[in-house]
Amino acid sequence: MPTGPSRLEHQPGVAVVCGRRRERYPEQSIYNRLCDMEWNTPIGEAQACGGDAMIRRSALQQVQGYRDSLIAGEEPERATRSYTKG
Repeated sequence: MPTGPSRLEHQPGVAVVCGRRRERYPEQSIYNRLCDMEWNTPIGEAQACGGDAMIRRSALQQVQGYRDSLIAGEEPERATRSYTKG
């Protein structure tokens, strides 16, 4: 499977790559378990990702970065703004 940098290098239309975060000790508390469940997202193309990601600089600049007014959820909000290869 290609790495994040490789995917960005060889696929110019890809704006962001990210991985699957796992809770280290999901069995230690209900909170750990809930986090692990929430982070259990499908592998492959997605409409949004969390904060652990590699973002193409041109894509981030094109959507004018993150909104300063948000204290959380800025990654999915950023993903709703349009990016076009170019």
